[in-house]
Amino acid sequence: MNHEQLDKQLHKLTDRELFYRDNPHTLSSTYSPLQKAVLENGEHVYVFADTIEDKENITISKHTRFAEVPLHIHTYLELSFIYSGQCSQIINGKQVTLKQGQICIVDTGVPMRYCQPAKRMSLSIS
Repeated sequence: MNHEQLDKQLHKLTDRELFYRDNPHTLSSTYSPLQKAVLENGEHVYVFADTIEDKENITISKHTRFAEVPLHIHTYLELSFIYSGQCSQIINGKQVTLKQGQICIVDTGVPMRYCQPAKRMSLSIS
């Protein structure tokens, strides 16, 4: 696959992205089986644990644009690359806006969420 083909594939809206674009603030069923934890400040977070296959050291995925991403933590490092556009997140209580070509590494147990999913047209790959 060359760069042009990759770019076209990544920018194409998936069925899930079309659904969340047309149904803003709908929480993904991805969160239903997840455990929740309470942070020291009393906030509730979803916990992403064991979501990487046992035999894998790394998983690459394209974030579903327009989907609500509530406050959550990971039991693994998350590295996000902004392929195009920009994306704002609240990471450990601080708003961070990432732009095309930037990378963000979030440590285990650090609470984070995405801002304004309905307005997001960026492509983030983790």
